[in-house]
Amino acid sequence: MINYYKNKLEDEIVDDYSNLHKIKRELSISPDKKKDLMSNISAITRCISNMDGNGLLGGCLKDLTISKFLKDNVTSYEETHSGESDFKLCGQEVSLKNINGSSNCALNWSKNSAESVKHIPFTCPIVVFQEKNGKWWKKGPNKKKDNVDYSIDIRRGMYICSRYYCKKNIQLGSNNKTDTLISKQDMYKMLLHSKNNDLYIDYDMCEDNNINWSISRGFY
Repeated sequence: MINYYKNKLEDEIVDDYSNLHKIKRELSISPDKKKDLMSNISAITRCISNMDGNGLLGGCLKDLTISKFLKDNVTSYEETHSGESDFKLCGQEVSLKNINGSSNCALNWSKNSAESVKHIPFTCPIVVFQEKNGKWWKKGPNKKKDNVDYSIDIRRGMYICSRYYCKKNIQLGSNNKTDTLISKQDMYKMLLHSKNNDLYIDYDMCEDNNINWSISRGFY
């Protein structure tokens, strides 16, 4: 594993977790507004489910929807697109990732091995929006090399993931679409770590399936 965790003092780690809890407080909005967001995300999922390439398309549409939702409902939200960050909360740059159930994820969707070697990843916290409840394995990963409990049900919601945890524990891989791939197993551990550190915001509620979405009409 490449060691991205260098020259960080213990008090910096503690300070980072303090900032992550500030971000959590900013993101802790009313149940009615949470339901609105879940309903909109669900409407996009239903609309594109049978389209070719729906993974990347859906991810882009949902990222835009979540960002607009946060802009409208979170006071400290600031637009920014610098490196890995998608916006700022409480003055802190934050990266946004959306997943639909058990999934791997990419820091960015590009193939450039030379740039990937130069780039130091995990420059900011990651807010992962998980839109589906469920267990990720029946019996756990085939190549299990740790004592992690892989039977836990991952719930819908926002998981605020520490950049320090990622630097210490995540080994990026690659596939035909990206050189910055976070594996399904590492994604699970990231979300579990956030949950165990009280950095999870519950969105486990029934959405309004009467809300629909189309490219021409938007939400209706």
